Amino acid sequence: MATLAAAPEVLGNDASLQALEPTLHQDLNGDGTIGVPATIEALGSTSLVLSAGNYHLIGNSTGTGPVLKYQGSPVIAANWGSWSVIAAEQVSGGGYDVVWKGSANAHYSVWSTDSDGNFLTTLAAAPEVLGNDLSLKALESTLHQDLNADGTIGVPSIEANGSTSTVLYGGYYYLLNASTGAGPVLKYQGSQVIAANYGAYSVIAAEQVAGGGYDVAWKNSSTGKFSIWNTDSNGNFVTTLAAAPEVLGTDPSLKSLETVFHQDLNGDGVIGASPVVLDLDGNGIDLLPLSSSSASFDMDGLGGREHTAWISGGDGLLAIDLGDDGSAGPDGVIDQSKEIVFTAWAPGTTSDMAALVQVFDTNHNSQLDAADSRWSEFRIWQDANGDGISQAGEVKTLDAIGIASIGLQPSGPSQTLTDGSAISGLANFVWRDGATGAAADVSFAYQPSMGGTAANGPSIYLAEATADGWHQVDVEHSIAQGLDHLLVSAASHHWHIA
Repeated sequence: MATLAAAPEVLGNDASLQALEPTLHQDLNGDGTIGVPATIEALGSTSLVLSAGNYHLIGNSTGTGPVLKYQGSPVIAANWGSWSVIAAEQVSGGGYDVVWKGSANAHYSVWSTDSDGNFLTTLAAAPEVLGNDLSLKALESTLHQDLNADGTIGVPSIEANGSTSTVLYGGYYYLLNASTGAGPVLKYQGSQVIAANYGAYSVIAAEQVAGGGYDVAWKNSSTGKFSIWNTDSNGNFVTTLAAAPEVLGTDPSLKSLETVFHQDLNGDGVIGASPVVLDLDGNGIDLLPLSSSSASFDMDGLGGREHTAWISGGDGLLAIDLGDDGSAGPDGVIDQSKEIVFTAWAPGTTSDMAALVQVFDTNHNSQLDAADSRWSEFRIWQDANGDGISQAGEVKTLDAIGIASIGLQPSGPSQTLTDGSAISGLANFVWRDGATGAAADVSFAYQPSMGGTAANGPSIYLAEATADGWHQVDVEHSIAQGLDHLLVSAASHHWHIA
């Protein structure tokens, strides 16, 4: 008779004891596994462990987690042939993404499981994909590793503003949902667009719009001109937007589309948004450029407040009064982009009046009047103090202010301010007594609330609203006496944030 294990007495974590557990079919030391666990990978928040022939999904912070299962039974590694699990990560909702690789064919399969490790469905573009498949690459960031060993993790994107990530991969443009990583390849006449075939033109931005299609911005690096495509939900070209198939960066129709893409397409430092302005005091449309405006408003619809060109207190903005959550039903406050930027209601339109005709002119007479179904929801906002914040007494119904109708067919040459703000056309509105005034289709230039990276170091800049206008606020990351801190300075004031 003899004792086994490494010594007559061993601790519970002794490898020789754990090696005997499969023979005895028990977890002798109560560590939750049978046998000597082999950690396959421990990147991210989850360790993938092979123990006693089963795959365990162990939380790095808790040391616990489920065994991987298929149809309710633990997956036995030896039963899956040349396939083995190479990565796993817990995701939002409590489930797991689990990556298999076939050593014989170099294919990959990505499982999604519930929080107990039970298989639910496969991810990626198909149950099995090659290593260079874009849908597999898109999942690498979730798994925190270079699954296909190509030297990179994830898919490098051209831009990822808004809800869509624009990706150039393998010579093709992909329009991927920023949350799921799924989306179509860009196509023309049913065939995939090959980037190399478009000369100096390249895609610089894309965004999914209402209805499921996409707006796609091209730029010609030689001429500086832009072309905006509209596609269907499968990425197939449908038509061009803007005023012409090719437009200059200064074109108001291009600037009006910048809010769709959530970026400054023409690089003039501002993003354009397109409200409708009414000349209430009869002295003409008074636009205040950025240099003269102290207004801030959520122009891009992302929840922040941006310094924006504005109007004088004698004019009024056409607005639709929505509930706090953006649903129909007035709350008396105008603070959402889609309450004054009507192109947000009709993607593909390049002016607010065109969007109003498409969405709100329900009696189809090319004007907004009491016969239209949502007339009672519209307001005139006369921002008396020009701060971009609607206050008591500034917002009135069209009936209360005495407006009978607003024409929606603008004409006339466009006028552009030095900051890029523009009046793209004029129409008339009618007072209740029959008198008329000017209604303008305009584009406001605005500055994103955060600027960029300075040339001399990792700095960013912000804008601060003060009593005498907007001032740049420098935020400098520096190291002083061994401490990381932020130095924030504006004019003669300085703040340190440790």
